Amino acid sequence: MFTPGGTRPERASCIRGTGKRSFSIPIGFVRQQQASWLPTAFQTCRRFKIDLLPDRIERAGAISPEIDFKTASGYSIPYPESSMNLVSAFTVFSSILDPSAREALAAEALRVLKPEGWVLVYDYRLSDPRNPDTIGIRKREVRRIFPGLNFIRRTLTLAPPISRRIAPLSTLLAHGLEVCYPFLRTHAFYLVGPKA
Repeated sequence: MFTPGGTRPERASCIRGTGKRSFSIPIGFVRQQQASWLPTAFQTCRRFKIDLLPDRIERAGAISPEIDFKTASGYSIPYPESSMNLVSAFTVFSSILDPSAREALAAEALRVLKPEGWVLVYDYRLSDPRNPDTIGIRKREVRRIFPGLNFIRRTLTLAPPISRRIAPLSTLLAHGLEVCYPFLRTHAFYLVGPKA
């Protein structure tokens, strides 16, 4: 479903909304580059995005004024129950060291999700010993915080120390390493959906 090494829009197109009444909300929408591709990827959706930091919301809003940005916590999403088709969290859970807090955030995402909706998690799958403020999110943890739900998992993202050295010289080589050597991928997509 997700092709390692594909562009972000290509990955996101796999879960594109199917109609004008679709709604999506990313939690922790922090990077301007994400604001630039998500509108294209989810072009049929109404989009609502939240982040804790007002300056990030302001920058993202300048890029995508058609999106409803709010400064809010992922633990208290300011939208009704069962109102979203898609909730996404990009490198959010890995920044939460407390297991119970990760569980609470996942529960809040499920609260606003429609019964037939999906949660998209993109996060580090490996812990970085040089960064004690993050933790890798593995399959077992996704099962724990989203109990009883099905999910699709795909690893991707060539390890940044390698990609920073290789990609400027050859994007083709960097892509080949990511595709051919799964152990070099540092992140994973989890598409969490309804029970079977």
